[in-house]
Amino acid sequence: YAFGRTPLVLAAEARDLDELSRGRLTLGLGTGTRRMQREWHGLDGEHPASRMEELVPLLRRLLKLHEGPVEHEGRFYRVVVRPTAPVAPPLRADLPIYMAGVNARMIEAAGAVADGLVGHPLFTADYTRGVVRPALARGAERAGRERPVPVAGYVTCAVDPDGDQARRDVAAIIAFNSTVKTYDAIHRLHGWEAHVAAIREAWRAGDFAGMMEAVPREMVEAIAIA
Repeated sequence: YAFGRTPLVLAAEARDLDELSRGRLTLGLGTGTRRMQREWHGLDGEHPASRMEELVPLLRRLLKLHEGPVEHEGRFYRVVVRPTAPVAPPLRADLPIYMAGVNARMIEAAGAVADGLVGHPLFTADYTRGVVRPALARGAERAGRERPVPVAGYVTCAVDPDGDQARRDVAAIIAFNSTVKTYDAIHRLHGWEAHVAAIREAWRAGDFAGMMEAVPREMVEAIAIA
């Protein structure tokens, strides 16, 4: 959770993890939903994409603290770090930072400041082509970057000797993710609103079997591998 730590703590932890893993870290940052931001982290949940656009470049500066003090006065963050002793260079000052995003504005932010986008388990090929890649391109163009950042796929997968059971297994994950209104843009693109309404009605009733039954095979095949 990008907003669950201060920028300085994020940078320090990323530096340590990269050293411990011998340069294998990809720092992945997500905002969580607005409810998570408000109820878990005590934030107002407003303007998360703009906040990420400020956070990621600030983290890159903090990872290069060996080059000199960092002073930042921004919209969301105020940081003044003046080391009182020499700071050793990190293993990698340019370690890759990937952002998670679902809606176009957050994906555009990733295109502007991140090294990659972590896709969501509800992404479909059509959503990636029609929404994700154009948003990444807009962000890259706005930031003057030469090319859009890559997408790291995050695909729900179930393997079972019984194919129907495998599809039921992924339907459970699809149903749970579909209870979150933040992801409605994906459902709207495919015309799945009625299915999602049935999933959420079953969710409110505590009918978990009904949630899975409300996921049509069309959704399973578009979203997951079973």
